[in-house]
Amino acid sequence: MLRMSSFLFHLDPILLDKVDREFCINVEEDQVLNITFTPSATPFGSYGFINGIEIVSMPTNLYYRSLGSIIGRQNTFSLENNKALETVYRLNVGGEEIPPDKDTNMFRRWLLDYDYCSYIGALPVNTSINVSFGHIPNYTAPAAVYQTARSMGNNKTINYSYTLTWNLPVDPEFMYMVRLHFCEFQSQITKPSDRQFQIFIANYTAEAYADVIAWSGGNGVPTYKDYFVFVDQDSEKKRNLSIALYPNPETATLYSDAILNGIEVFKLSDPVDNLAGLNPDPVMTLPPSIPQLPEKLKSNVRNLILFCSF
Repeated sequence: MLRMSSFLFHLDPILLDKVDREFCINVEEDQVLNITFTPSATPFGSYGFINGIEIVSMPTNLYYRSLGSIIGRQNTFSLENNKALETVYRLNVGGEEIPPDKDTNMFRRWLLDYDYCSYIGALPVNTSINVSFGHIPNYTAPAAVYQTARSMGNNKTINYSYTLTWNLPVDPEFMYMVRLHFCEFQSQITKPSDRQFQIFIANYTAEAYADVIAWSGGNGVPTYKDYFVFVDQDSEKKRNLSIALYPNPETATLYSDAILNGIEVFKLSDPVDNLAGLNPDPVMTLPPSIPQLPEKLKSNVRNLILFCSF
């Protein structure tokens, strides 16, 4: 039985519009999917509820069977279907939000990345390019993900002065799969080493020589890379999972730049089939205070009251 978190019971319902959670689990043909909501033991009087449930089938190997390196370690990791996944982030980097009905028939929502990126950089767009899904299946992500991106820009002096970074708060003590989507659609990038850069995840080097053309085989051809990282516990209930890009030296690349089209981050269930992180600290809601009147108005009211009482 998979255990999920009760992450919302401390949040102020007045501040919430709606919340949805997305999980990926494997169900065999002879199995029944049971979903149970159980109120938390604390605080007293807790209750559980749900407004709606959607169940969507997906290709078997869309996320499962992914093979990637474990960041900060020397070995690789294969994601088997005995693990459950919780979608933590799905971002259309540099582009607009993509609603579920514009996804590849799996009703995924691709959100903006602006709130997580530390530097605006440049926002190249090529909506006229005919994206060629020859390297990966066409259901991997919508074509729109690969027609927009975030890069560092044309000024190499500025580019070497910072890292293009995304900071994504996550629950500690879990393994995460980070899927990065790439597509070179700018006309000047056509050969290996035209744009070569470094990728850092959780402050570890994930790729020393990232080269999208070398990975995909050509301009306008999407690809992705999967990485696995374990986020350790510290004193905080949330930790930032960082993704950073930095250009390689001029001797290794024609353009001193970096590019990223999309980000997906999934939390993997732990050895006891748990996905529940720590609940956030309670939000202290103060009672509404009595509005204070301006001094001049206070004076007028005081005189009026005195007059009436007299």
